[in-house]
Amino acid sequence: MTAPVHGDGRLAITVWPTFIGVIGRCADGTLGEPTHHPDYRRSQITWTTGVLVTGRARIAAPAGEWTHFAYFRGPGDHEPVGEPVPIGQFPIRLPAGGVIDADPIIVN
Repeated sequence: MTAPVHGDGRLAITVWPTFIGVIGRCADGTLGEPTHHPDYRRSQITWTTGVLVTGRARIAAPAGEWTHFAYFRGPGDHEPVGEPVPIGQFPIRLPAGGVIDADPIIVN
């Protein structure tokens, strides 16, 4: 005799975002993600597993003041995954543009 079946079960999958970018104010005064700027490139996140799942990335950012990270499923996606995350207590200021290291990226 078998026990009665009360459901088909449930499968849950967590898919972490694969790209990260920045949001803030460009040196030209525009607000938001600087997708219009030729020196800007979102970075693909390299994920590693251990006690925690952590990631890291290097974002090429133009001159400006960057206050938040935004996560995306692809390099050209228009909709971020979740809400932007504050970079920290203080913005990252790049007077001439450069690279922002996001390390570690920790998923809750």
